[in-house]
Amino acid sequence: MDLRNQKRTSLNITQLHKELTKNKVITSSRPYLSELARDGKIPFTGEGRSKRFDYQAVVDALGSIRVRVEPAANAKNLDHFPPLKEGQTKEDYEREVRAKLGDDPSLTDTKIFLTIYQGKLAEQKFDIEAKRLVYRDDVEQMAFSVVRVLRDQILAIPERLAGEVASSNDPREIKEIMYKEINQVLDYLSSEKVLYE
Repeated sequence: MDLRNQKRTSLNITQLHKELTKNKVITSSRPYLSELARDGKIPFTGEGRSKRFDYQAVVDALGSIRVRVEPAANAKNLDHFPPLKEGQTKEDYEREVRAKLGDDPSLTDTKIFLTIYQGKLAEQKFDIEAKRLVYRDDVEQMAFSVVRVLRDQILAIPERLAGEVASSNDPREIKEIMYKEINQVLDYLSSEKVLYE
């Protein structure tokens, strides 16, 4: 909108905010501008939704008061944004953040939330590609495989040792045979071959 084609005394709050931010007079939000009008800090005519503002009078009034700036750094401490858990949906994360922020987060908090969520997702994707994170299903499958091999190896010990133990009457010799076999199973489990079975 060009003010040359518009009467400078008949701007509504949205038009006024647009012009003020475009001309870099303020960087605050439109609701804050409405708050200034409601508090009588900037002049207007009309009532309710029909409030009209004189651009130059508002600029002069803003020059005489200190206007609040609302940068992201002015938001609540970012420590209350929890880390993103693997597989956590945006809705679950938002519910967790909302519990910490309260029921009425500000626009700035909401924008920060979205930015942090997108950043955490990107960070997770990068960590997965860099092999610093693995999928939980892969870990569960690998753990299942290792435990299955361990079970099979331990259950096979009695069958492998039955003949040797039966032929020996010396308890020390039986003990050595069993230690040797158990150590072989443990050595096998500590090798990487188990992961590929």
